[in-house]
Amino acid sequence: MTVKLFLGPVTGLVIVATLMPGALLAGPRGLLRSLPERSMVTVGEGVRVAALFAGLSKGELDAAAAHKALVEARLLEPTVATSFGSTLKRGLASYLFFRAMRMKGGWVCRVFGPSPRYAYKEFVCRQLVLAEGENTPIPGGELLSMLKLSSDLRRSGGAR
Repeated sequence: MTVKLFLGPVTGLVIVATLMPGALLAGPRGLLRSLPERSMVTVGEGVRVAALFAGLSKGELDAAAAHKALVEARLLEPTVATSFGSTLKRGLASYLFFRAMRMKGGWVCRVFGPSPRYAYKEFVCRQLVLAEGENTPIPGGELLSMLKLSSDLRRSGGAR
């Protein structure tokens, strides 16, 4: 039986408040405020969260500016994650965090380059995302959980 990860609105806000307080939660349109109760997240929101996680913004950038910042920092290819209104899938979310953490990966990743499929498999192995398929939509609570677990992994020095 698959164990489902569920973060309620209160738990999600506690994670967000301890992880990145301040400008992110300010105002009714705070970047991470509405994610816990959302069943789907858009690619644009995922790009904004990845830019925030990479330290390229403080949540003030829109999706296009966040994408441009990730491309300029060489953390993302210009053709990846450009349809900001579409639903964010687990594979692409894993890829965005994989690149934002500046992970090198194993020899396959170093030879062929990172891909959403490789990043998803790596994150499943590290138990940062549920193993429900790389092409399934990621709910907002799970994206926040991935953000928290990735932050913990980076702080502990476990990201290679």
